[in-house]
Amino acid sequence: TVEAVFYLLAPLIFVLDKKGFSVWLQFIGIFLIGVLITGWGEWQQLYDPAAFITSHLFMFRLTFFGQAFAFLAGVLLAKFVLANTNQPTRFVFFEGLLTYGGLSVIIGLTGVLVSLQSSDYTLGGLSPAGVVVNNLILPAAIAVFFYGLIIEKTLFSRILATKLFTLLGASSYTFYLIHMAPITDLLPDIAKTNIWTFCIS
Repeated sequence: TVEAVFYLLAPLIFVLDKKGFSVWLQFIGIFLIGVLITGWGEWQQLYDPAAFITSHLFMFRLTFFGQAFAFLAGVLLAKFVLANTNQPTRFVFFEGLLTYGGLSVIIGLTGVLVSLQSSDYTLGGLSPAGVVVNNLILPAAIAVFFYGLIIEKTLFSRILATKLFTLLGASSYTFYLIHMAPITDLLPDIAKTNIWTFCIS
């Protein structure tokens, strides 16, 4: 539901931003609301084991309140790019610094998340340290990488701009939208035996 909540809130976020309520301020408010709801849930758990959001770790892992910074990074990047359309910022060191630097950090952080896997956490991003990496540091690195792709002319950006990769990009988002949707349950079992039959179906 994390993405769905953002899609529902996005129009309101943009309208409030136009009215003078900065995106930063809104997301700080969203985070604090999540902390308060979770604190209330922890208190309620004393009386009701099924209380709503009873763990701050759960909030960070699986709710919009805890993952709002990833969306904040994307919104701020979009606003920055739109504000500098005519005069894009470029780093003077060398072309590709943001693209390849951001990509290197992403790969490094992915390695960190893998190293955090254990018997207690099947995914490194579910551990307390992994939550910090996944929810705060990684989105910032991805924003830098995306900005590099936008303003820098590199071999990487030229490859991703080809018709083949444009088609693959659009297709991947389609698969993302349907991979856990109700339509998946309607497919016959034989179509779910492996990734190829699933994608073709």
